[in-house]
Amino acid sequence: MRSIFWRIDAMRRFGTFDIPFTGLSLGTHRYQFNIDKAFFDHFEFSEIDNAQFNITIDLEKQSNMMILHFDLKGEIETICDTCGDDFSLKASFKDRVIIKFGEEEIDQSEEILVIAPNEHQINVADLIYEFAHLSLPTRKVHPVGMCNKEALKKLEKLEHDSEEIEDPRWESLK
Repeated sequence: MRSIFWRIDAMRRFGTFDIPFTGLSLGTHRYQFNIDKAFFDHFEFSEIDNAQFNITIDLEKQSNMMILHFDLKGEIETICDTCGDDFSLKASFKDRVIIKFGEEEIDQSEEILVIAPNEHQINVADLIYEFAHLSLPTRKVHPVGMCNKEALKKLEKLEHDSEEIEDPRWESLK
């Protein structure tokens, strides 16, 4: 996650993801959200087109800061990097974000966000979006044995055919 100076007004488009914290007692408060394709359609360059996620956020309110514990679990409809077929990929991600109050950027780490002291709620839509993308593995492949067998045969044939073709540029290196 990257360091950012938290600007609530940039996130007003997702009012359903507002968590009001003014008036909450000290301690832990649980919030749950469900997102699907409609959520990701609001983002212009989303790598995720269709997914179902259940998100649990535990807001730990302290006297001078808040800690948000995110737990995302769901399935993402994606394309297998090996065979090119669609499949459903199970995904999960856990992280925490520390929220401090201040007018200007202070010494931040990757998990600390700063919001203005006069704010009374926080919108978690962009954080959920970011964490959903962080749940994607670098390679998206079917479970072992589930890839399209026809596609694998064609890939194997293409690999074998490319090995048989001699490239004269490599002769001098041999």
